[in-house]
Formats: sequence, C-alpha cells, structure tokens
Amino acid sequence: MCITQKAGDPARVSIRDDFMFGTVMRNPEICKPFLETILSIKIRKLEYPEGQKTIDLSRSAKSVRLDVYVEGDENTVYDVEMQTGTNRNLPRRSRYYQGMIDLNILNKGQDYSKLKKSIVIFICPFDPFGKAEYIYRFSNYCCLSDGTYYPLRDDTEKVFVNTKGVKGNVSEEFLTLVQYLDEDLAGDDLTEKIDEEVTAVNSNEKWRLDHMTLAMKYLDKLEEGHARGLAEGRAKGLAEGRAEGRAEGALITLCENVRSTMDFFGIDIEKAMTALKVPEDQKDAVRKRVNEQSA
Repeated sequence: MCITQKAGDPARVSIRDDFMFGTVMRNPEICKPFLETILSIKIRKLEYPEGQKTIDLSRSAKSVRLDVYVEGDENTVYDVEMQTGTNRNLPRRSRYYQGMIDLNILNKGQDYSKLKKSIVIFICPFDPFGKAEYIYRFSNYCCLSDGTYYPLRDDTEKVFVNTKGVKGNVSEEFLTLVQYLDEDLAGDDLTEKIDEEVTAVNSNEKWRLDHMTLAMKYLDKLEEGHARGLAEGRAKGLAEGRAEGRAEGALITLCENVRSTMDFFGIDIEKAMTALKVPEDQKDAVRKRVNEQSA
C-alpha cells in the first residue's frame, strides 16, 4: 500500500496503492482513456470494469486477484496490474495471469477459436528490465533460420510500463500520465480527473474502512507467519538443539514477515526490513533466504 503526503491531507492513499488503483479504474471514463494512452489505441467502449476480479478455477489451483479486468471492443480483454515491489518475478507472473485469464474465458468443451485477445499490463514505478524504456511490449515470435521473425499470432501481449523510463517514442499524454503515476503530479485533463477521483475515494469513509480491514488482514497474515515460524523452529530445535532451533525459528519468522510486508505493501526487501526494524547483523541472512524463496 502507498500513502502519500499532500497539503492538508496527512494520510492520503495514492494511486500506486493497488486497492486504490482498482477502485479508480472502475470508472470507465477514466479506465478507457487510461488504456488508450498506455497502448496508443482507440477503444470504442469498455464492458463493466471489475475491480480486483478473482479467478479461482479449482480448490487446488492458486487463485489470481486482478486489480483491473475489463473487456473492450475488438474481442479484447485487458488486465491492468499496479506493481510497486521490485522482487515479484513479473515475467512468470504475467505468464500465469494470462493463462488463468484464458481458462476463465473458455468454457469447458469450447473451441480455442473462442479465446479473446488478451493484454496484461503491469504499471511499474521501477524499471523491470533495466533498459530504461518507457514501455516494454512482448508478443510471441519465432526466430527463423534467416534471422527474421515470424509472429505466432496467438493474440496475447504482455506490457510493462516503466514510470522511470527515459527511452522510447511515446506521446506527451503518456509522459504526463506516467509522471502522475510516479509523483502524483497532474498535468492534463486525464490526470486531473484521476487525481480528483483519488481525492473523492480518500474522502469515502466506507472505502477507508475497507482499506483498513485489508490492512488488518495483512497483520493477521503476519501473526500466522509468526506462529508458523515458531512451530517450525520448535520442531527443528527438538532435532538439532534448543538454541539452534530457537535461532532458526526466529529467522523463519523474520523472513515470513519481510516477505509478507513486501507483498502486501508492494515494497522492496530493503524498505521492508527497514519498516520491520530488522537488526543489521541479520539483514544478510534475511536477504539470502528471501531471495532464495523468490527464485
């Protein structure tokens, strides 16, 4: 979650908060020009934006919660995700999201020709690939023996918007939009409309209560991680000695809390460790274990 300071508003939830982003994008008058600006296309209409749609195909499958899931004309589905944590394995995550979206679209027994074009978009206030591009667009191609490329034409695309970018041929509207997403600075009609919506949502007591409830669920998740870490530490202590077991249990708990903090608030490991006041002499061990778990 992202809280930003504005004059007269000491605890403003920003557009970079995924819950706020999903709420604002439920407004088709914002969502439509937002997508048009990002993708440099024109969309005739959008069908019922859904904030944080959950796709859960079976009890055994991992469910997917989508920030913004909308259907447009041209038989196209758009999924837009707000990202702030840098250690989220975005390439594989985008692959998983796109597969789950396809399975959700295609009813059992239907022909594959019924699949809609799908575009998964990640908004990143960091450079996900380190190439300084404003926008990275991925489609599937075959590299032929003569060095040319042949498109697969599977109607899928993965798009990563880098608000820290400096390279690429993008519109002024695009630059103004990413500046707002990065710094909360409105500079045209669209970003002013987004900012007004963010302000209105922040003023909604029910929404703030829902937001607070989400934060409380996060704290519950930390408690569960703490209890699990202690249990694992006790089990290890019986086998390898009480002192070593207690140390291992403490490390497990700490890593669980750091990982949960990164995921929930969308921050990197360094900020998570600072927020949780991880002792300096334990940071290397936490970094190593968390990074191993993310690999």
